[in-house]
Amino acid sequence: MGFLHNCPDSWGPWNHASLTSLSRKNAEIKVGIRKGFSIKGILSLRKKYNLNYVKRSQTYKEPGTVGTLLGNLLGWLWLKSRIYPTHMKFLDPYKISHPRPIGPSFSDFSWEEMKKMGQWTLNQGEVIVEHKKTQLHLKWKIDNGKVYGIAKRIKGSGNLQLEFIGTRCKYYPNPLNSVKENYYHIKIFEDSIHFTTNLDANKSMIKAIVNRKEFIPYSSGEAKDSVEALLTVVGVNSLKTPDHGWLTSLSRRASVAYNGWVNYLWDNSFIGMMSSIYYPQLAMGNIESICSELTHHGFLPNQSNPITRAETISQLPVTSYCALKVNKILGANLEKILPALQKNNGWWLKNRDPNGFHLLSYGSELKRRCAAATRQMAMYEAGMDNHPMFDQVPMDHESGCMAMYSVGLNSIYALDCLSLSELASIYQNEKLARKLEIRYNNMKKVINTFLWDGETYRNRYWNGDFQEEVFPNYLLPLIAGIPTQEQAQSTVKKILKRCLTPYGIAPSPVDHPSFKKQITWRGRLLPPMQFLVSEALRRYEFDLEASDLARRCYRCFYQEWSNESHFHESYNGYTGDGDDVSITGEPNHPWAGLFAYLTIQDFIDYEIWNGLRLGRLEPINAGVHDIPIKNHKYSVNIYNKEMSVKKDSTTIVQTTYPAILRKFLYDNKRLSFNVKTLKPLELKLFVSPQDYQITIGRESYTEQVKKGELLTLSLTKLINEVLIRKK
Repeated sequence: MGFLHNCPDSWGPWNHASLTSLSRKNAEIKVGIRKGFSIKGILSLRKKYNLNYVKRSQTYKEPGTVGTLLGNLLGWLWLKSRIYPTHMKFLDPYKISHPRPIGPSFSDFSWEEMKKMGQWTLNQGEVIVEHKKTQLHLKWKIDNGKVYGIAKRIKGSGNLQLEFIGTRCKYYPNPLNSVKENYYHIKIFEDSIHFTTNLDANKSMIKAIVNRKEFIPYSSGEAKDSVEALLTVVGVNSLKTPDHGWLTSLSRRASVAYNGWVNYLWDNSFIGMMSSIYYPQLAMGNIESICSELTHHGFLPNQSNPITRAETISQLPVTSYCALKVNKILGANLEKILPALQKNNGWWLKNRDPNGFHLLSYGSELKRRCAAATRQMAMYEAGMDNHPMFDQVPMDHESGCMAMYSVGLNSIYALDCLSLSELASIYQNEKLARKLEIRYNNMKKVINTFLWDGETYRNRYWNGDFQEEVFPNYLLPLIAGIPTQEQAQSTVKKILKRCLTPYGIAPSPVDHPSFKKQITWRGRLLPPMQFLVSEALRRYEFDLEASDLARRCYRCFYQEWSNESHFHESYNGYTGDGDDVSITGEPNHPWAGLFAYLTIQDFIDYEIWNGLRLGRLEPINAGVHDIPIKNHKYSVNIYNKEMSVKKDSTTIVQTTYPAILRKFLYDNKRLSFNVKTLKPLELKLFVSPQDYQITIGRESYTEQVKKGELLTLSLTKLINEVLIRKK
C-alpha cells in the first residue's frame, strides 16, 4: 500500500463538474498509511457523489474513469476540506512557487473564487491507485518550488492517464501528453515514468529527490499526535497570497468571507512561533505579514484582510516576543520588521498612557464617536471580547481608554520592550536596544509599585482602587521577569489553582459567576491564555506546574482530535468539548495549535531567558522527536523512568530518572547544561574517547574515557551545573 503523507491539491481540476460528469465507471482507490502516522476522521462522505468510506480496508469508491483516478482521488479528499479539512497532514507551503495561484475548486466555490483565496499545496506524497486489475504507484516531492515525481505500474497492463495542473513539465520517458485548459494529461505507455517541472533535471536527479529521506517532527506515547496535530491545524489554514506571500489565515471559512485571508495580531504571532518547528518560511511569513500592515497611526492593527483592516485598535503586543522566539529557534533574519515593531512599541506609550504614569490601559481611536462602540472596541483590543474583568470598568471617552490599568497589558508591553531590545541588539542597533531597556526598567518599576497589592498583582482603577476579583492574567508579570522570586511564589500560590480546570486554565476562577456561562472569555478555555501562563511559569522555573498545565491541555485537545480531528478556538471549561457552541466551534482554528504546542514545549523548547531546555521532571512514557533548533534536530524520549536525548539522531545523554537540562550547549569542544531533577540520578554521556575536564558545581576533576566507554556522572543534588571540556 502507498502512503498518503501529503496529497497535493495542486494536481487536478476537482470541482463539482469534474466529479459529477464522470459517472460511467466505478473505480476503487486504495490509500495506505505509513506506520507511525494516521489520518483521522478523513471525511463525512457526501451521498450525492456516491462516495463510500470503508474504515478497516482503507478502500474508497467513487464514480470515474481510469484516466482521472488521481485527480478525482485528490478532489474527493478535498470535498469537505472547503470548511472542515480534518484529514490533511504536514502541509509544507513555503517550498511551493508557482506562477499563478492554484488550488482545488471546492464544490461550492468557483475557480475565480479559489484564485482569490490563494493556494494550498502539499509538498510530498505517495499513493496507490487501483482500477480493476491495474495498479499504479505514484510518489512525488516538491523541492525548491519544483515538482518531482515517479509513476510506476505495479500490476496489470494497458494505458493509464494522469491529470494535474502544471506549467511546463518534462517526462522520462516522454509519454503522449496534451494541454487543455491549463491541465496536463499524461498517458503512460511504459511501466514507469519520471516527471518534473524542473526542465534541467534528469532521471537520476528526479529519483534522488523523490526518494530522499526527510526529517519530519513527530511525537509518541502519551504525547502522541501533538506534533502531527499542530502541523495539521497550522498547515491546513495556510495559503500563499499575492500581498504577503505565505501566511496562515484565521480559517478557510474566513478566507472566503474576506476575499482571500484574515490576519489577527496575536493569532498570527503565535502561529508564526509555532510554525518554526517545521515551516520556517511560514513562520517568518506570519510575523512579517503582521508588521507589513502597520497603520498610518503607527500601530499594528488588531485585524487585517484584503478588504479592510482595523484602523482604531491594536491588540496585545506579543509580536516582538514571538519574533524573538522564531529568531532563536531558526536563526531567521527578521531585521526588516524592526522599524514596524519599534513604531508599534512607541505608539502604545503615546496613545494608551493618557495619565502619563507609564501605565497602559486598553482603548480605541473611536473616542467620542460612540460610547458603546468605543467600549467594545477597547475589549477587542484586549483580545478578550467579553472578559468579566471589564464588566465594571468605566470608560474615559476623552482619551478613548478604559479607566483601569491592566496587569496583563502592562506586563506584555514590558515583555515587548524587553524582546524588542534583544532583537535590536542582535542586529547591532545598540542605541535602540538601550532605549528599550530603559523603557522596560521603567515599566517594571511602576508595575511593582502600583499594581502589586502585597500578595499578588491586580488590575487597578484610575481612582486608585484595586479590582477585587483575581484572574489568571495576574500571572503575566512573570513572563516579563517583573516580580522577585518571593512575589512570583506568592502570586502563583494565590492565583493558579483557583483557575485550573481538568482541561486547562480558565479565564477566571472556576468559582467566579462568569465561569458558568461558558461563552468565550466567560468560562471557556482559550489557547493564548494557556500559552502565556505556561511561559510565565517556565520563566520562574515552576516546572511541575507548567508540565501539569501542558498535560491538562493535551487531555483537552486530544479527546476531540483523536475522534474528530478537530481543533477549536475555545473549549468548554467543564467538559473540554469544543463542539458544544457554534460561534466559537470552528473545527480547524489555527491558534488552537497552542494546546498541542505546550506538550512539545514540555519536552523541548528554546527559552529566551535560559536557552535550550530539554526534558521534563516527572516520569511519563512519551517522546517528542526531531524538533529543529538552530539547524539541528533534537529528540527527548522518556520510558520506564529513563530519559534519552538525541541530537541529529545520535544519542548524547541518558539519565536514570527524568530531568530538565537547561542552558544546553553541545559542540566539538564542550558539553554544558544545568540539571534539575526530583531524585538523585546517573547521567550517561556519549562522548568520544579522550581526557575530559569535568566541573559539577564547584567541584572539578579529570576523567579519561576509553573507546567503547561512556562518561557516567552520579548526581546526588537535585540542581547541578555541569560543564565538560576536552583537555
